[in-house]
Amino acid sequence: MVLVLESMQKAPLQRQRAVKIVSWLLIKIVAYSGFVAAYYFLVLLFLAHWLKHMFDVHRSIYALITLPLIIAQAALLDLVVSWLRKLGGKEK
Repeated sequence: MVLVLESMQKAPLQRQRAVKIVSWLLIKIVAYSGFVAAYYFLVLLFLAHWLKHMFDVHRSIYALITLPLIIAQAALLDLVVSWLRKLGGKEK
């Protein structure tokens, strides 16, 4: 009986926590979607023809160019995740 009463008292707290987790998840999904869309428009649309030409003609230069693009994308994603973690109060 005591356990049932304790669980009933904790239910609103668990519900609040669940709502907070879901809301942060939705914020992260929107942020990641924006990041993917920005990456698509900035890199793939503006640089696609040039990158395709570099791939066809100079593969070693293509590799040297795309590697920093991949690293920059990872660094930017890490910044976004760190910012979201600070905003959500979940800093390590």
